[in-house]
Amino acid sequence: MRFSRNGRAAGVAVTSQKRRGILSKVGEIRVFVAAHDFPSSPQEGHEPRACRPLASKSASSPIPLPSAPKKDKRLLIKSERGEVQASVIEEGVLVEHYASGITDTAVGNVYAGKVGSMLPGLESAFVDLGEEKSGILRLPFQRKKSGQRLRYGDPVLVQVAKDSRGHKGPQLSGKLSLSGRFMVLMPASNAIGASSKLDGRERARLRRLLNEILPNGEGAIARTAAAGCSKEALENDYRDLKRRLRDIEAKYERAASSGRYPALLKSDSDLALKLTQDIFNDSFSALQVQGEEFEKIRSYIWEKSPELLDRVERWDPDLEKKDLFEEFRVKEQLSQGLDRVVQLPNGGTLVIDKTEALTAIDVNSAKFSSRSGEMENTATKCNIEAAKEIGRQLRLRDIGGMVIVDFINMQLESDRELVLSALQKAMKGDRSKHAIEGMTSLGLVQITRKKLGKGLVESFSHECEGCHGRGIVISPRLSEEPSPQGA
Repeated sequence: MRFSRNGRAAGVAVTSQKRRGILSKVGEIRVFVAAHDFPSSPQEGHEPRACRPLASKSASSPIPLPSAPKKDKRLLIKSERGEVQASVIEEGVLVEHYASGITDTAVGNVYAGKVGSMLPGLESAFVDLGEEKSGILRLPFQRKKSGQRLRYGDPVLVQVAKDSRGHKGPQLSGKLSLSGRFMVLMPASNAIGASSKLDGRERARLRRLLNEILPNGEGAIARTAAAGCSKEALENDYRDLKRRLRDIEAKYERAASSGRYPALLKSDSDLALKLTQDIFNDSFSALQVQGEEFEKIRSYIWEKSPELLDRVERWDPDLEKKDLFEEFRVKEQLSQGLDRVVQLPNGGTLVIDKTEALTAIDVNSAKFSSRSGEMENTATKCNIEAAKEIGRQLRLRDIGGMVIVDFINMQLESDRELVLSALQKAMKGDRSKHAIEGMTSLGLVQITRKKLGKGLVESFSHECEGCHGRGIVISPRLSEEPSPQGA
């Protein structure tokens, strides 16, 4: 029997690992847990190092993967007067949009924070980041006799795990994770994993390579872009991430010793390079760039993924006789993504309303036209069409948290399964972690989804100064003095 570095037998079956991409029944509820690229905990997406199964020797060599994209999927990047915008287009349809300074997210930023008030009952602390809102840091259980308890005014190294929302500040983590082209390095973890979007054989190969590269006490997750890459490419990515980690630690030590905190230590402010690193992979048919960012992006791809270099194209409006975003109708589709009511092709509508607790989506048949005069058939077809559009709208608007969809009522269980299947297929390309619960007897479907950024509507709008986001204005009659009786 072979043993791993901590003495446990290698090849031990992992029963606690969460299953993904499997449709199952739990009572009367059908649950679908979607595949995702960035697991949030050691139980999601990767295994503890002690439980890693060792692949066969032949698995260490790169596996040739098909390079032909399955569909027309493009990443468009346009830079103009120092501003960068980017869109993901699938089969000519806009599914994601980003804009520098507008949709920017603080997730991943690293700070030398200053401990503010402590919340012992919640095992948390408010941390001053030098920003508008303080972040909240969940603390591990600390014994009373421990000499490492955080106190007011202490410096602390933290990373933003979730953006601020409403009156809530950002959620922080004391464990850093750094994203590279092929892996996410977790220096405070001891777990190795791989993207669940990869097949089992490739995941096993990448886990084996990471086990050979990383020293004991460090963890990492191989990203989807690592499919088919060599050990040398992973080693180069690891060395680059280690250099970045040492730089962050050095900055923190200087800030803590000099008292110059809170301070921002690391931020991914270059939108073009960040999206190229995080999004662009073998599934894209092209990366088209308009503006001065082209050479920088091309150099990055040449260094990190030279096999994708032929898919990087420069878009010149003078030669193409049209702006890049105009060619793919980005502005037109973007305006539709900001409307409350979304029109469906055959006359139906979606009404999307956001509340503090959840986002509600109502499906209406409206003027939906169907060749069949049967009500059940009409409702099913309208719901399927709505499900396809809902999957796109969740990605385009970057709607997070809990989403409740009120579909048109259907009597047959088989019709409900068709609608759920259409919704699952529509969200298959979503790179955010999400889960879809089964349809209730009332036609309600619950979706949970993790936000990737601020959200499209939140980024391109502001609260009404008259109603403060309620959508109504209270009548002034309420404050008027009541008239005397009989007057």
